Amino acid sequence: MRQFVDYLALKASAGSGKTFALSVRYIALILKGESIKSITALTFTKKAANEMSERIINTFLDLDKPSRKGELDTICALLEISAKDAIKRRDKYLKDFLTNELKIMTFDSFFGMILRLFALHAGVSPEYETSQNEAKDLQSKMIDEISKKNNILHDFALYINEYDSSKGNFFKTLSSFDESIAELSYKQTTKPSSDTLMAKVKNMHEYINSLDNASTHAKKAFGANSVNEYLKSTVASKTTLNGEKTYSKIYSNELEDMFCDIKKECKKYTDELEAYQLGRLSSIFEIYKNVKTRLLQQNDTLTFCDVTNFVSKLLADDNFKHVLYFRLDSKIKHLLIDEFQDTNVIQYGIISPLISEIVAGKGQTDVGSFFYVGDTKQSIYRFRGGKKELFDKVINDFSHISLDTLDTNYRSSKTLVNYVNSVFAHPVIKNYKPQIPDKKDEGYIKVVSSDEIIDQAVIEVENLLNSGVRVSDIAVLCWQNDDSDMVCERLRLKNIAYTSESNVLLKNSPLVFALINYAKFCLFDTEIYARNFSAFMGKMPVKIELDLDKTAKENLIYLAKRAEISLQDSDILRLLEIANGDLIGFIFELEHSQVKATKSKNGGVQVMTVFKSKGLEFKHVVLCDLVGRGSTDKDKFIVDYDINEGMMVKLKVANRACYDDEYAKFMLAYEQKIYEEDINKIYVAMTRAKMSLIIVKKQNPNGNSPSYFTEYGKENDEIKYVCLQECEVGKVTPNNDQIPQPKPSKKIQLALIQKDDQKSANNDDIGDLNAVYFGLALHFLLEMCAKFSKDEILAQTHAMKNKFAKFLTKDELDDVVSRAISLCENKQFNDIIKDCIVKKEQTVCYNDEIKQFDLLCIRQNEMVVIDYKSALGDSDKYVKQVSVYVRILQNIYPDYKISGAIFYALKDEILVKRI
Repeated sequence: MRQFVDYLALKASAGSGKTFALSVRYIALILKGESIKSITALTFTKKAANEMSERIINTFLDLDKPSRKGELDTICALLEISAKDAIKRRDKYLKDFLTNELKIMTFDSFFGMILRLFALHAGVSPEYETSQNEAKDLQSKMIDEISKKNNILHDFALYINEYDSSKGNFFKTLSSFDESIAELSYKQTTKPSSDTLMAKVKNMHEYINSLDNASTHAKKAFGANSVNEYLKSTVASKTTLNGEKTYSKIYSNELEDMFCDIKKECKKYTDELEAYQLGRLSSIFEIYKNVKTRLLQQNDTLTFCDVTNFVSKLLADDNFKHVLYFRLDSKIKHLLIDEFQDTNVIQYGIISPLISEIVAGKGQTDVGSFFYVGDTKQSIYRFRGGKKELFDKVINDFSHISLDTLDTNYRSSKTLVNYVNSVFAHPVIKNYKPQIPDKKDEGYIKVVSSDEIIDQAVIEVENLLNSGVRVSDIAVLCWQNDDSDMVCERLRLKNIAYTSESNVLLKNSPLVFALINYAKFCLFDTEIYARNFSAFMGKMPVKIELDLDKTAKENLIYLAKRAEISLQDSDILRLLEIANGDLIGFIFELEHSQVKATKSKNGGVQVMTVFKSKGLEFKHVVLCDLVGRGSTDKDKFIVDYDINEGMMVKLKVANRACYDDEYAKFMLAYEQKIYEEDINKIYVAMTRAKMSLIIVKKQNPNGNSPSYFTEYGKENDEIKYVCLQECEVGKVTPNNDQIPQPKPSKKIQLALIQKDDQKSANNDDIGDLNAVYFGLALHFLLEMCAKFSKDEILAQTHAMKNKFAKFLTKDELDDVVSRAISLCENKQFNDIIKDCIVKKEQTVCYNDEIKQFDLLCIRQNEMVVIDYKSALGDSDKYVKQVSVYVRILQNIYPDYKISGAIFYALKDEILVKRI
């Protein structure tokens, strides 16, 4: 590193030592004689802040030890002093260092400090607490508030209806806006009329139909009956009719002029629609923020997002802003910021004036300093609002700031560094600068193709273990939490120890699942629960009588002891911690609980998502390709940040880019940013390894099964990110020591089942476990679908197959899908569910008995209870079962007409029995 520069931006690629650079700069400031109280370092996570503090403390205290020679040499170069002088200065400032608290904090903590200083001015209690969860009852309170305002209520209902959003999705959109946009202030406008546009479309339709040689397709093209129908039509996706085969026989300048006129009217209408929708959304968003603020203030609880927004709002007052920054500037003379590429717009808006105050001191006697470090190639948090563009914006905004780069990789072996250089060279990453490997060892690279990504990844883990690699030195990286869960399941089946960073729910943790199923078996005497227990514990349980006058906790402890389930297991302890009230009530509360399982700490293979691996490093990495299709973006608004235009919000409308050049330009830039972030994710994933990198890429990808490592798509419309060829270079470096590989204390056969009920799945044939799993798979697939349609079935098929792949063959899994589609397309089924409120897996407690219906359809004064079966089995028993459900509902709802239906989803037909 060069001589100390007061104002410096440092671009540090993966493994190049950014934490090293930040820590030695912090220490250099102290050795320059700067007060520790005047130095503030900011980062994004508590973990990063703690690691930075530990690094600085250890380096400062051990500066004279051989192990810190690298840091000492760099500090000496920064300050242009000798090693002896540096140690002398360290000793001089040692007392101050030990007696003063280092100001190394997260952005959230920093903004919290500001808010507490001016809490009363912001209208919050200085004693507020922070929480990661939104205010309790926010949704219900907001709806109560909206219901008092007829015009807003109308807009609220229209928004949900027009955009086909559930209430939950709508609130998710509002929450997302709250995190990324300080204010959403668009003026209210009247709803635009589509009359002019549709008149032009109708005129075009009549004109084409008047032409003798017009084709049938041409005559139908402009026959839309509504504006939405036209905007979604094929012809609306055309930029011109010239050269289109459909219009070749009738094409003329007059026809093209009429089409251009329609396109202009489309743009006008869509612009007005966008303004109208944003105005409506702004009104609803304002109520959302006000209700949220009021609830949080009442509870003296704020989320980190709220804290940031409060500080931003305080700074909107120019007079107050001057006071605030004056007070801060007196405390902060030197500012250091880590991972700057993850900064969001609101955060930058808060710290920018502080940076300005520090940089403005250049040329004065008491000069401060500003240093920030990051890597735009590792910007992967757009979903959290991170804007990599801000890294370069700072340099553009403040000309005094110099730019430097770190080009040596100290993390990875020579082979790995060179391989990454070859993969990401320009133009894959624009202006990519190759890293220089510091290590001399060769390392190991392997790229292997498979369409069974998870299974192949586990095979590669076994290969590493067989090569003498310690299990705790291996990491498996995936793209989704569900993928991580599947890896863990496969490792467990192979009896390979693992540690998981995924979001497994407590109710799905193996021992918890087994214990709860044991409780259900004892309560309901239903064999499927016994088999669920057996699938985990390897033995059938003994039914015992439970004392329901005792608490849930007491009963669960008793059951655990009888089942020989350890009460020392961390997930069992967590279960007992939250077990309140009676046992039956707690079991059904747990079914809807989002409480997470504890993180495994048994020293095995580390399994996590790429997002959680950022900033970490592992000796040996197995990197999985995409497993599923991923979630679809269903938001109707696109929020993006432009370094010149600032924050922009655009309304999604079908084919809008085909007639709106401004929107097309916006979308081109937006999609390029999404693509670049995907490349960044791959870069982050491929740079975690130190010694070995094994990539499992998809062999036959397509649009429904995409890949990051194999190109796919049509010849003229090919999709590719990084195209890797199968290879194997170098060799695996085994451990020098022979530490025994830790393994789980007991092999647990994991049943891939999350949803179960008291009806023995569908009671097809409890003696045939295969039939039980087939029924469970069908129920699971239908339950996962948001709507009963073929598209929804296909969208959830991957999740179903992942859950039941170990219990059913490929043909059986395909048969489940086929039967579900047939059911959804069955006329009698659709006649029942049409215009109904549909409740899936509905639980009813009646006369101390608990019943659960596959489907309950409610329409006005009518209810229909539906049961699915995948085999005829004991039909009389099924009829009696549903008849009981009907009688229960008749007693609960005497004013409703109650009926039942059993749908037998058989291999080649759907049979229906009405009750």
